[in-house]
Amino acid sequence: MSFALFVFAGCAATHATPVPTTTPVESPATRLAAVTAEFAKAESDYWDAFDKLKLKDDETTKYLKDHPAPTPDNCLKSVWDIVNNNEKQSVAMTGLVWILNHGYANPENRKKSLALLRRDFIASGDISPVCQLLSRDATPAAREFLEAALDKNPDRQVKGSACYALAKNHASIAQMINNLKGADAAARDRYLKSMGESEFDRITKLDPAELTKNAEKLYDRILDSFADVKYGKQTLGDVVRAEMFEARSLVIGKPAPEIEAEDLDGVRFKLSDYRGKIVVLDFWGNW
Repeated sequence: MSFALFVFAGCAATHATPVPTTTPVESPATRLAAVTAEFAKAESDYWDAFDKLKLKDDETTKYLKDHPAPTPDNCLKSVWDIVNNNEKQSVAMTGLVWILNHGYANPENRKKSLALLRRDFIASGDISPVCQLLSRDATPAAREFLEAALDKNPDRQVKGSACYALAKNHASIAQMINNLKGADAAARDRYLKSMGESEFDRITKLDPAELTKNAEKLYDRILDSFADVKYGKQTLGDVVRAEMFEARSLVIGKPAPEIEAEDLDGVRFKLSDYRGKIVVLDFWGNW
């Protein structure tokens, strides 16, 4: 009897129902990486092919017009879907930063991504790169984001990055306005087309002197509160001191700083040796 049961048990095992297999669900982060990598490859392939053509300047203009580079438009829709389906999660922040980097053809994309980054991630310790991206963005949305990061983020690294980016933002807008004052009609038209009429009108009504004053106050705040914060291989203090020296000393009407070097014959000289004379300085090098 026991032998029969043993054989029956073996047969039952032989006819067991197999466990069905399932395809792993793709995570939002994996999907985002695939979508953005697809665009990066298309862009890289395009420019690799372009470089191989070795076109002259006039040929380059025609080629780029007839064969435009890939745009992120198709990818943007997929990235927005991932962001909207994963609000307040890290993958959403990654997607929003990508949109900020690639939404250059559509200001509304940048504006919307900044609004969501400000709403959901303004206190994140990972938004220093976002601050750096906005240092030359003249839109009110960029300035408001940087002000919020400086005010609300608890991380000194982020606060320092935001303060520096905000200072650069004010300074760059002031420089833009001053450039426009001396620009010819063609140059002004290029600015107008790139900004849009309403933004161009808003920018040109700002006071460059006030913007410069704001930038200097922010630079002083960095030296007081964030001088030791790392910025690349330097500190913010090192960077700001160099920029303040340039802004205050290397301008028309100010005495040139002392320069000491060797001339082409190996004879040492100082710039001050030629005080009162017209001097042309030509800095060059080979590397």
